[in-house]
Amino acid sequence: MTLPPRESPQSCDVFCRVVDNYGDIGVAWRLARQLAVEHVIAVRLVVDDLVSFRKLVPAVDIGAPAQTVEGVRAITWQDHLVLPDPADLVIEAFGCALPDEYQARMARRQRPPVWINLEYLSAEAWVEMHHLLPSPHTTLPLTKTFFFPGFTAGTGGLIRENDLIARRDAMPIADGDEPLRVLLFGYEPAPAGELFNAMARTGQAVACSLVEEEMSNKLEDWRGSQAENALKGSPMLVFQAVPFVPQVEFDPLLWHHDILFVRGEDSFVRAQWAAKPFVWHVYPQAD
Repeated sequence: MTLPPRESPQSCDVFCRVVDNYGDIGVAWRLARQLAVEHVIAVRLVVDDLVSFRKLVPAVDIGAPAQTVEGVRAITWQDHLVLPDPADLVIEAFGCALPDEYQARMARRQRPPVWINLEYLSAEAWVEMHHLLPSPHTTLPLTKTFFFPGFTAGTGGLIRENDLIARRDAMPIADGDEPLRVLLFGYEPAPAGELFNAMARTGQAVACSLVEEEMSNKLEDWRGSQAENALKGSPMLVFQAVPFVPQVEFDPLLWHHDILFVRGEDSFVRAQWAAKPFVWHVYPQAD
């Protein structure tokens, strides 16, 4: 039997488990919000860590099992979660493993959902060979498709809002007399002291914004290591602690700086859309 072509999905369920930090929920939330806002799809985001989620979206109520945030239905992923009526499109973010009961409901639909396993971003050559490969379920009449974001036409591309470039290009251009503006957003092991030393050696005026307490602690350690008459660092250096901003405010923060030090998958991509020189601090791993 030949099935008719699929219509555009009217509903989508995005499942996300927060492994650590904000990368998983950052990508999942950006995707869910864009599907809801730009594609007018009814989206449910099922996530297991509302504390991390609220860092990105302050409107999130960490005590609510279900809530609507910016047009997305956010549902807390709890044990024995029951979601009636699986969506037309199901996105399993980063191999988080859908609940067995939900998979069974998917199989009982008259027309099974499109089931996507959204993978982590990679620029390696093997990504093109694995993008859109099917993975049939071992016992149910379901097929999961692997979706790899990437930088070439043979991959799934990168998330970008329709108006992003226009908003970026509308930002006022900084005065040439202003200091070099550096944004520092890295993991705790970042060699920030070496960076501060390099800034001091240039003799150039630098205004450095430090995101998160770890970077501010690095600054205090560096200042403490200087000679007594230089405890405050070079007079050409100005440091400012900036708060962890909601995701919707992150792009303007990047645009406001000249050089970016960023961490995490979502920030890595947004630094590229910002079209600024940047350094990506890779997540430290045992291997």
